[in-house]
Amino acid sequence: MNTYLICPDFKRVTSGGSRFNKKLIEASQGQITPLFYNVDPINLMIQNIPNDEIILIDSLILNNIAQLISRPFIILCHLPSFMNTALDKKTIAKEIKLYKNQKIIVTGHRMKNTLIEKMDISPKQIHSIQPGINNFNKKKHYQNTTERLVWVGNISPVKGFLEMLDELKQLTNYPWHLDVYGSTDFDLEYMSAVKDKVIQYSLEHRIEFKQSLPHNLLMKELVNYDLMIQFSRFESFGMAVYEALNIGLPVIGLHLHHEACFDNCKHCYSAEHPKAWRRTMSFLFESPKELKKTSQIEIRTWANVYQDFKAFIDQNNGGF
Repeated sequence: MNTYLICPDFKRVTSGGSRFNKKLIEASQGQITPLFYNVDPINLMIQNIPNDEIILIDSLILNNIAQLISRPFIILCHLPSFMNTALDKKTIAKEIKLYKNQKIIVTGHRMKNTLIEKMDISPKQIHSIQPGINNFNKKKHYQNTTERLVWVGNISPVKGFLEMLDELKQLTNYPWHLDVYGSTDFDLEYMSAVKDKVIQYSLEHRIEFKQSLPHNLLMKELVNYDLMIQFSRFESFGMAVYEALNIGLPVIGLHLHHEACFDNCKHCYSAEHPKAWRRTMSFLFESPKELKKTSQIEIRTWANVYQDFKAFIDQNNGGF
């Protein structure tokens, strides 16, 4: 039984969710067929899906696609769209109704708990499949400095970049430089506010926006940094954090979830609020030798991810 995943085009949308989609499809070796939402005519492509095949819809486009489908489907929930954008109450109510009536795959227990608590979804509807990673080269050289900082992610409100600048402004007595990898076109109004604040705080020479890189090149670059910093208000999983920690790059962020940080991960620093984040940053600037090195971590592959997905499909016998 084949599966059709309706999602944004990987080449046009760079995010942890789009990476999950792409790698899951690749690992399926032809058992999952992508249908890209922004390819015309998507409605005719959906109509041609055989009735006995499975339809999987990325949560980012759920509101735009669901009305074209008259039979049960599965929601692949990286992040409900209303948690990342300012939607009106009618659209939010419509989306919640869709979640209540369909099976859901999430990429971690944190998102599962959020759907149960915030949207009153039955736990029986939700199945968690954690992401995998490629086997990239590990970070081998630690310079005992905390000067080269890196941030990975699209510049959007949920990532908390503006609030992070407020804290970094108070740390300018330390010799740090921050490279930012991620789309600056994701939210143009928000990005304009970010640029204004960078200038306001005289951080132009400390922060460099490098745009997105192909993933394999980004992973090669990350081993050259001392510390990854994050300031997200909410991460359904935290793919950038997960991969950085796997290659041995220390990470500091807000509310970093244990799924991304592992039980034996000593080089992950999680703060409960902005002031605690700033205090930890001060400590790491002043005591760079305290930056923890990686311990041995067992890699979860994308083949493992697809095996979990197939087991879920087989267990439900396609009865969606």
